[in-house]
Amino acid sequence: MNGYTPIMNSISGKMINVVEIRIKYLGSSDITGLNGKVKIIGTTNYQGGKINGNLTIEDTLKSTSYVTYTVNGTITNNGTIIGNMSIKVNGDIINNGVWKPYYTYLEGSSPQTITLTTGKVFDCNFFSYNTTKVTANSDLVINGFMNIQSGLLDMNGYTPIMNSISGKMINVVEMRIKDLIS
Repeated sequence: MNGYTPIMNSISGKMINVVEIRIKYLGSSDITGLNGKVKIIGTTNYQGGKINGNLTIEDTLKSTSYVTYTVNGTITNNGTIIGNMSIKVNGDIINNGVWKPYYTYLEGSSPQTITLTTGKVFDCNFFSYNTTKVTANSDLVINGFMNIQSGLLDMNGYTPIMNSISGKMINVVEMRIKDLIS
């Protein structure tokens, strides 16, 4: 897009079969209907939306009013996600930056993984209603709560760290933790 913004003016307006979209700045936009690999490389104050494909945040994804954002693929955060928003993820989560939406929903119908870079935290509340299995690929440091209502949370030998007063695991039906005490 070379720094320009795609404007989809109809209700059904969407981009289909796009190999990669690099969004430099959207201002205050709705990014519904993007299909393919999407990379946010500038500050984006979005008004909600859905991406059918993988999403990489290289800079800032923020919201000043409550919105919901759905990613039907893997989300990789190398920058900052912040604001009064819900992020619904149907793929894996990889966080190498600041992860601070209000809610993160694990909604995959197949197993999902969560990866957190050492020294980083998930500063949000997690919910999972439909996921069959969530596997940690690293220690999980969470400033908030994790509510897994169905499925399995497999810590895969890593440590769950709940940092805040409200930091707790709720409704975890089954959690596998091994080698925490030697």
